[in-house]
Amino acid sequence: MAEGIYGNQLNSLRCTMGNLPWLIGGDFNVILNPEENSVSVSSPTLADISDFWNCVENLGIFYHPYIGPLFTWSNKQHDAYLARKLDRVLINPIWIDAFPDSVVEFQASGDSDHCPAFQPIDGNPTHILFQKLKRLKCSLKAFNRVNFNDISNKVTQKRDELLSIQLANLNLGSVGININSELQAERELKYLEEAELLFYK
Repeated sequence: MAEGIYGNQLNSLRCTMGNLPWLIGGDFNVILNPEENSVSVSSPTLADISDFWNCVENLGIFYHPYIGPLFTWSNKQHDAYLARKLDRVLINPIWIDAFPDSVVEFQASGDSDHCPAFQPIDGNPTHILFQKLKRLKCSLKAFNRVNFNDISNKVTQKRDELLSIQLANLNLGSVGININSELQAERELKYLEEAELLFYK
């Protein structure tokens, strides 16, 4: 199934790109091996895995090295928690030769059920801006403490807490263990964000 869905489009892309470096990423809605599922996989899923592997191998692409959780999606269900690696970044060998320091980071999902992937490239304007914003972060935090009510700090702390719990829930060794804490933190963050919005109106 995956080979049919993605194969033709990716083959067309490979013909268009020729010998240029290329990267493709997003939600493929399929896992590449059983370890990318937090529970045992069914026979239809194994068939999808085989199709997707064939597609990837035929195209000569492979995983971009990444940091972050193994699982990038979860159903966030209390009684039947399920996490999978549905989001991925794939590259061809020429990409690694052209960008040997290229890095991909999968971040906490926040209010989504998927983890976003961040992929800065040295020298790229987006990467330069990202580095500048990182350096500015401490100054902005100090400015916020001096000039604004503590509600913003509470929102930031609660959001950081939620992101930390989400990352823990998506790790192989502790998948779904803290789903109750995640759902509670989501509710508390929503309440604080609404209070912050009312405060600044």
